[in-house]
Amino acid sequence: MLHATAPLFAAPIDRGPVEFALTCLAKVRFLSEDSLAALAGPRGFRRELTDDWVKSGIVHRGVVKTDVITGREVSYLALTTRGARALEAATGRHAEGVSAPALRRESQKRLHDLCAGEAMAAFMALQEQGAVDLLGVEVDCRKIGTSVVLSEPGRAPERVPLEPDGLVVVNTNGPSALLMEMDLGSVSVDRMARKYAGFLEWMRQHGPERDFAIRALRVLTLAPTEKRLARLHDAALRMNHGQRSGFLVFGLIENVNVAYASRIFDPVVRQLGAKPNERVPLLSQPSPSVGVAA
Repeated sequence: MLHATAPLFAAPIDRGPVEFALTCLAKVRFLSEDSLAALAGPRGFRRELTDDWVKSGIVHRGVVKTDVITGREVSYLALTTRGARALEAATGRHAEGVSAPALRRESQKRLHDLCAGEAMAAFMALQEQGAVDLLGVEVDCRKIGTSVVLSEPGRAPERVPLEPDGLVVVNTNGPSALLMEMDLGSVSVDRMARKYAGFLEWMRQHGPERDFAIRALRVLTLAPTEKRLARLHDAALRMNHGQRSGFLVFGLIENVNVAYASRIFDPVVRQLGAKPNERVPLLSQPSPSVGVAA
């Protein structure tokens, strides 16, 4: 470690694993220390390297409370803007970090961002295992957000913002995408219902093709409990006039993360209009020909 110098503050033997780990942070913005270790560990990443990152200011370490009742906390990491510049200098590839103001946001927002990062990292873990052909992930709502105008009889036209928490694109005989909505119960069901109405109208207006050049796109809502999942599902079903649709699907947060990434291939999500115990896989089982994307 005597040879660990800027920009990444790691010895030459660790540069490859470090670049990969920091690139993962740049892609998902926030990730628990456990998940980063599980994701980058097979590449040779050593968890103790994070202490040097934090000391040098290229990575921010924080703690977020995930359960108010039990007091359970999770330690997470985020690439800072200084870290993004260091990563760019080392790799020659553009990277984005989290600004200081964003790092000072309240705990509830941080938990929301962390859950989104964990879900994105699940697909990256599957890519590392050669289980999916991942084309990309994005968590910046400024890049993937849009809006739609709802016009309903007896109501004034309403512009509904559609700002999903993440986008995942995989190759399954062509690009297939998931827009993710992370729900922690902090938004009213009525407000979520209007958002679902917006997504459904956006789909009718060929929004996926227009905005992402992808036809095979679904909106996945991840909720913390089955009770909350059921309430959101029923609200969305009302917005679709009781009609079944595979465009909106609903699942539990606990089933989409690095630790249990393979659950994505199990029947863990409920399609709009399906019975509560009627679940389907989020992704189909990969064929033997699927390899790790470059």
